[in-house]
Amino acid sequence: MILNKMISKYTSLLILALLSVTSYAQKEPRVARSTIAPPIKVGVVTSNLLDLYEGTTQQFNGFEDIDLYGSKGEYTKFDMAYGVLVEIPLNDKGGLDIELNTGKMTSQKENQYLKTELSMLNLYYRRYLTKSQNSNKLYARLYCQLGLGFTLYKAERYFVKDNGLFSMTDGICHNNSASLGCMFNLSEKFQVSLSTGTILNYSDGFDGYDNKKVGDLMLKSGLGIHFSL
Repeated sequence: MILNKMISKYTSLLILALLSVTSYAQKEPRVARSTIAPPIKVGVVTSNLLDLYEGTTQQFNGFEDIDLYGSKGEYTKFDMAYGVLVEIPLNDKGGLDIELNTGKMTSQKENQYLKTELSMLNLYYRRYLTKSQNSNKLYARLYCQLGLGFTLYKAERYFVKDNGLFSMTDGICHNNSASLGCMFNLSEKFQVSLSTGTILNYSDGFDGYDNKKVGDLMLKSGLGIHFSL
């Protein structure tokens, strides 16, 4: 009899405690998932650089300057750049991406070819075009991004016939870029991105010969590996 009374007493106390906790939990404000700031990401990126052909340019002396192309030619290579990145989310729909890349680029057209060494520091605004999902599951998000930055370059132009160096330029210029990409979420801490886009370098000397054009256009296609902090 005494045991039954004790069980009944402690059962009543347990029920009362559970009711109190439940009532407190219902009154406690909940933080919506959408208001939680996404984590900062750091990572590495490797990219293919391609000098785009923009046609010939008529010069004041009557001659035409040859614009080079990075896809065909004996002296062109599959040119690569390597870099590091930091992505700072502003909200779930977009953020700022800072990249530092360094690499080489080659191109050729008719009787000339080019070797360029370059480094680029860029700030991008990234806008995601699709919604985020559970960070523990595999999914993909499309995005577009616009950027601005600086390009440090050293370029040399050669004649194909005798490999003779006939023009050399170097300097620093600003650039603008636009690109499309896709971010693949593999886990809560690990993501992979694929992107491609154009970069306009505002110095015609970027291609080894300065004929006072607005600038020089290139294509950058990259693979990034991202780690959420």
